[in-house]
Amino acid sequence: MLKKIISAALAAAIAFALCACAEKAKTTENGFTVRGREYLLCDDFSVYGITKGEKYAVFNGEDVFTVEFEEPERFLCVDDSGDLIIYRAADLPKITLEEFGAIAAFIYDSSNTRWIDSFYADDEFLPEEQRGINESQDTALCYSITRALTEGESVEVSADDVLVSNRYFIRLLSQKYPGLYYPVVFFGDVQGRFYLRDRAADRSVVCPRDVLARMIGSVPTEGGAENV
Repeated sequence: MLKKIISAALAAAIAFALCACAEKAKTTENGFTVRGREYLLCDDFSVYGITKGEKYAVFNGEDVFTVEFEEPERFLCVDDSGDLIIYRAADLPKITLEEFGAIAAFIYDSSNTRWIDSFYADDEFLPEEQRGINESQDTALCYSITRALTEGESVEVSADDVLVSNRYFIRLLSQKYPGLYYPVVFFGDVQGRFYLRDRAADRSVVCPRDVLARMIGSVPTEGGAENV
């Protein structure tokens, strides 16, 4: 029994020492500075981390982590109830949907917590040993989403007309930023029309037909789809 108590006390002491030794980030106007580098908070709803790595620093009492598949000199994250909030190095440009360069995507349910389906990257973006394995090649759908939200006509949809049961989240993925995803909302209204929304840009557009056809085949939707 004494041995267990000593072991537990030792583990607690080690954990405390590791926490105490974590470098504290210094607060700046739009983020923080740590290890001689300034980081800025990315725009709301723009990019999130896919998986956090190891603890890197402490900022305002919160642990700051690396982002898997990203260099810590470029991106760090803070875990906000499962959402990995991204801080970018101050010398990096803002990440817009167009600049993100999406080539694949994960489709999540209306709560944005459960994976449903994927848009698979074309073989040209994959290592040779992984080509020909995916059941489809869907990079064109990601291009279509990006083009619609950056070049298409913006529309206004009343919140009262939105069907929550027809709302899904498209987590766009990029070869340029392998540790991040860019969220786009796919949703329908009471008239059976479907839309895409880039919350970071505060912009909604009618969903392109190719994307809608794939989504209708992947997720359950209520009612018909007028713009298929």
